[in-house]
Amino acid sequence: VVIAGTGSVAAGVNYRGEYVRCGGWGYLLGDEGSAYDLGRKGLIAVLREYDGRGKKTILTKYILKKLELESPEDIIRKVYIEGMSVREIASLAPLVTRAAAEGDEVAIGIVEECMEMLAELAYTVIDRLEMHGEEVEVGLIGGVFRAGRIVIEVFEEKLRRIEPNVKLITPEWPPEVGALLYACKRGGIDLHRIMKVLRAIS
Repeated sequence: VVIAGTGSVAAGVNYRGEYVRCGGWGYLLGDEGSAYDLGRKGLIAVLREYDGRGKKTILTKYILKKLELESPEDIIRKVYIEGMSVREIASLAPLVTRAAAEGDEVAIGIVEECMEMLAELAYTVIDRLEMHGEEVEVGLIGGVFRAGRIVIEVFEEKLRRIEPNVKLITPEWPPEVGALLYACKRGGIDLHRIMKVLRAIS
């Protein structure tokens, strides 16, 4: 499973029951490909365009509007003086994926870079679990994967390039339901009955 929300982490279990985790080191030391990473790179792209070091990007318009700022120079005050939180920076991620879906070259580059990092997380787990050569189901969880079709398409392209035999799964239920089902399974409760109830009320 690859989880990409405010942070990022991948984990998996093989047929021998061996468990491996990769990533999840927090925004200062990791979280590559997360919403925070996308948002931070979006801010950097705006500043690079303003400097004249980067290409023109619609992200400048989108991000300044979202943050209610007049100029890219105001980003410094917003980040360093007012202290933008990790969650606030992560909230800019949908603007990056939206711009990428609209064909913005800079935003596409950011999405590709971030999805390559997430693909690396998934591949590392597969490699450490020695699951090459068999079909591996990779669950995609978190807000990043719900931020537009372009995200999943780019992730799939990056992962299949290094591990072709994967099957991507998007969860039918939110994580809370998954935790409930896992607890029921551990408690010996019939999951088929639980699933019938869930489907009836959904």
